[in-house]
Amino acid sequence: YILCHGVYSWVPDVVKAHILSIAKANLEPNGVAYVSYNTYPGWRMRSMLRDMMSFHSERFESPKEKVAQARGLLGFLGQAVTTQGGIYGAFLKQEVETFKHLSDHYLYHEYLEEVNEPTYFFEFSQRAQSHGLQYLGESDFGSMSASNFPREVELTLQRVAPNLIQMEQYMDFLRN
Repeated sequence: YILCHGVYSWVPDVVKAHILSIAKANLEPNGVAYVSYNTYPGWRMRSMLRDMMSFHSERFESPKEKVAQARGLLGFLGQAVTTQGGIYGAFLKQEVETFKHLSDHYLYHEYLEEVNEPTYFFEFSQRAQSHGLQYLGESDFGSMSASNFPREVELTLQRVAPNLIQMEQYMDFLRN
């Protein structure tokens, strides 16, 4: 087993390629590499928050100041943006509530690091394949079944997704 948790999205492309090369070079024929990364489409809206927090906190020096300023900006946005007339305000309110429960360390690493480049599942799969690796499954194996969706959705997924990679990507689209 090779574990690469909390690294892949936060390093430049050359390092990402090296991570996959290391996995290929060191795995046994039936070995498993677990690589976590931030995934689109879910990270699209969170990237927006990351951009805002980075913009606001970039002029501060220490990680502690940056985190405090990022939290302050989120609090301001959560109070100032109305929930009437659109999903933006509702999204901000929900995220502000979520951020209250995140540790400072996690917020800094996840949202204020210099590099944080989410990717679509199918793109990660293509990159892994280009290094001689193949997708095995999700860490939550049960989430891989289209039968978790209503029957009409499951049938549509079976029609539009001719292979496992496409099925997983479409399910990511549905789950955000």
